[in-house]
Amino acid sequence: MFVTLNHLHSMPGTGVRPGWCHSGARARCQRLGLDWRAIVRDGGIDADALMATGDAMAIALVEYASSEDRRQKTEDSRLPARSAAVNPTNAQHSLTEQSSVFSPLSSERSK
Repeated sequence: MFVTLNHLHSMPGTGVRPGWCHSGARARCQRLGLDWRAIVRDGGIDADALMATGDAMAIALVEYASSEDRRQKTEDSRLPARSAAVNPTNAQHSLTEQSSVFSPLSSERSK
């Protein structure tokens, strides 16, 4: 599982506001020997790397991310399936009509 920066910033119970701030997360990563720059560059970190630290806050973050992923999958499964009845030809035609109405240069170009 991949723990994202969104998980990091939204985890409840870390202070007055939910989530860790960047400076606090950066300091914790330094103490744990994790590469903060790589985490930011990659948008998160593998859960196994956090679990391997044995740090209680890192483990809590993994558990939170896991519960959020399960919650999201449950919500997604409740959404109705998208209809395949959309006709792409009609969508293309209406888009063409709209672009010519809103483009002031379209009538000048045809002259």
